[in-house]
Amino acid sequence: MEIDPKKSEGGNMRSDLNAIEGGYDREENAESVNENETVSAPSMSMSSPENSNQAMTASLVGPTKLLSNAWRLYKSRWKTFLGIIIVPILLMFFIFAIFAVGTLVIGILGSLIPQSAIGNMIIFAIGFISLLILFLTIIIIQFWSQAALIFAIKDSAENIGIKESYRRGWRKARSFFWVSILSGFIIMGGYIFFIIPGIIFSIWFCLALYIVIAEDLKGMNALLKSREYIRNYWWPVLWRLLFINLFVYLIIAIFVFFIFCIATLCGIKPDLNNFEAMVNLPINILSFIFAPLMVIYPFLIYNNLKKIKGDFEFKPSSKARRSFVIVGLLGFIIIPLLLFSSVVLISLNDARHKAMDVARRSDMAQIKIDLIIYYDEQGEYPKLLDELNTNYVDPKTKKPYEYRQLDSGKDYEVCALFEKGKECFYSEDSFYKTPNKYDNDNDNINDMEEEALSSSIIERDSQRVSDLRLISVMIENYKMKIGSYPLSHTIIKLSGDNSVVRKIKVYSNTEIPVDPKDPDYYYGYKSLDGESFELTARLENVDDPRCDLEIKESSGICIYKYQN
Repeated sequence: MEIDPKKSEGGNMRSDLNAIEGGYDREENAESVNENETVSAPSMSMSSPENSNQAMTASLVGPTKLLSNAWRLYKSRWKTFLGIIIVPILLMFFIFAIFAVGTLVIGILGSLIPQSAIGNMIIFAIGFISLLILFLTIIIIQFWSQAALIFAIKDSAENIGIKESYRRGWRKARSFFWVSILSGFIIMGGYIFFIIPGIIFSIWFCLALYIVIAEDLKGMNALLKSREYIRNYWWPVLWRLLFINLFVYLIIAIFVFFIFCIATLCGIKPDLNNFEAMVNLPINILSFIFAPLMVIYPFLIYNNLKKIKGDFEFKPSSKARRSFVIVGLLGFIIIPLLLFSSVVLISLNDARHKAMDVARRSDMAQIKIDLIIYYDEQGEYPKLLDELNTNYVDPKTKKPYEYRQLDSGKDYEVCALFEKGKECFYSEDSFYKTPNKYDNDNDNINDMEEEALSSSIIERDSQRVSDLRLISVMIENYKMKIGSYPLSHTIIKLSGDNSVVRKIKVYSNTEIPVDPKDPDYYYGYKSLDGESFELTARLENVDDPRCDLEIKESSGICIYKYQN
């Protein structure tokens, strides 16, 4: 039976809704129930219907028929349903605007209140209370709108509008909220036991919110009665819920594929990030349009099960209540733990990513030093990075950095894949960002911290100069015994494992000093003829007068050279 949307929206909806819900009685009943079967309330451990001994299992309306019925109901009242959904969105914009103004006011108050412990506590308390009020307001609006939508679906025969739906929904908002929270805790507690119980609970309690609205039950009574409706129908209900979700996702996937094809035909080749931005808004619009359908469909499942099982007295046992309360307590405990662990993992990942980027930038700076020295000796930059006789690899992928010679050896390009994306540098670029000048995280360091940082840099630089003098003594001892210095035509890391380091260690019988910030910084050694040598160290203070001026002017890096 087709419904005229124009007549339904403004006229008598009772006959239309009966036509939709009656589809099971006229079309499905003949196929799903044999002549010898009796449809009545099933036998239940928590209730005792009079005809429970005669209960037989009847088939639910098929998923495609349910979808057809849900779509007809949606078409007949789409203005009301979408209006109910858009109200909280508009309210959210209004609330966030107020919150933005409040944040501005708090900032002004912060500048007016003298900086003190009490003043900071007042500002923090105002900000915390504001965020708490914002969070609670959003939750209340969300649950209120969901209750209003179910009332609009349930009472479609009365042709109630948006205002009346919200008025009726407000009376049930508290019970609606409590049942949602309670089922969430129990389902989460079920997932603790190897996931499967959580899936079972999700299907058992999927009708609880409809029962709150339609049957005026609350709390655990609504949850356990939902389980009674689902009893003997767990798999059919699961399949129907999967069907509606797969249907909606398929429509969205087809839509996304269509946009991709249009973009390709227009010559646009978006990368993953651009394509995601391109389809994000249309997907949100589609999700908004399908939202009422995703609520109507389970409601028709609820109506179908209620017709099959009929009215029955429901008195859940104390044992069943206690069992689910215990499971809910487990969920109540695990949710904060999961939130806390998520925050910790996110913080650790962020710190690890920043550390990797620092290591990459330090590698870039060291590579530039080696390239400058190579250019001074050879008159051109190397064709391959391996010619530097060093092994620089990405700290995450453990693969060498990208490098290529440019302009017939007069320039080069070296690239690293940072966490925010790929960056390439050339001979005129500066890879290293000193903390005080470039690092935004240090913009708010106070004067005492800056002074302490500067003192630490000066102390480390002094140690580097002292270490090079000590290393020079060790190298002189080597020459006294062998007759020449260890040969090395390129800069050798004295903190690594190589032939030069091993020779110096053997004849000095002591460890070679390493840079205070090794391996990010290191000491270098070079001797072209065995008659002279050069030691290098990178200083953190770029204004140190001992810096090599030529290297500093070309790269902005301070290299201290010790030559015999």
